[in-house]
Amino acid sequence: MRDGKVGWALTRMLTMTIPDEVAQHAEGHRITAYVALGEVKDKARNETKHNWLWTTAASSVRQYEFDSFRVFVYSIRHRRYETAYIERNVRGYYPVETQDIPGQEAKAFSLVLEGKDGKLYKNVYAFSGYHVRMISKTPYQPPPALPQVRASTNFDATPPPPSSDGGWWRNMRRRVFGNYRGKPTGVSFCPNPSSAIPVRIKPRASNFVLVTGSPKKMRDHASVKM
Repeated sequence: MRDGKVGWALTRMLTMTIPDEVAQHAEGHRITAYVALGEVKDKARNETKHNWLWTTAASSVRQYEFDSFRVFVYSIRHRRYETAYIERNVRGYYPVETQDIPGQEAKAFSLVLEGKDGKLYKNVYAFSGYHVRMISKTPYQPPPALPQVRASTNFDATPPPPSSDGGWWRNMRRRVFGNYRGKPTGVSFCPNPSSAIPVRIKPRASNFVLVTGSPKKMRDHASVKM
């Protein structure tokens, strides 16, 4: 970025700023990279146009970055962009780079393509005027793989780990019985949870125990044995 910062971005959410008069030739494919290959001056219109190299992909669900590349040149005679070179049905990978050819005015660009033997090669092409030709092909060793980014459908925080203090039942026992570690004896619990009344355990305990059931059943069933 211009401010020197780096980060991650979803490529399908990015829009390339290549001129519309070139982008209209994408034919529904996604432009994955583009670089300028020199300038063309149209003196009649007092305009400066660029020649372009782009790479495109027919689908985003691929193990490679592009499946076609194309060189566009601006024709002063026809006042439009025309195709100087194109290759389809390739398996291409980043980086896409330009470079100078020593002792020549021609511009060169390089692409990393998978060969028929399944290995990667760095192909260097020379570009001059309307002509594109490959000038070298060498084996390519990719850099170490970047750390993978886990896909997520939401941004919910990771749930906290389960509590190590015994869980819900032990917390409830502490709230009801305090630090009393024995079992509450002599209290009969009715199975009906529709209502509850507090019953005091006496005389040794000062805590309250919730006993569920109707008031009548509570009087019949709740008892304390000391």
